[in-house]
Amino acid sequence: MAFLDIERVINQKDMDSRFKLVHLAALRARELNNPDENTILADLKPGEKVTSKALTDIVRNRVKFVEIEDTPEETEENN
Repeated sequence: MAFLDIERVINQKDMDSRFKLVHLAALRARELNNPDENTILADLKPGEKVTSKALTDIVRNRVKFVEIEDTPEETEENN
């Protein structure tokens, strides 16, 4: 696996913690394991793991994640 500059990624304006980076990498890895018609596929090399590829995609800005805020109606329904 190539060296990933994770500190540089965490210092970006939209990535404010290691926890968020790990969470996004887990979501991306799940997406790569079970792709659907909306999945941006990755070129996995033989022996490369999806978790490594997920981190690489995030570090190199190949995928973007959008935060969706809860609306008041959704919050009340969950309670």
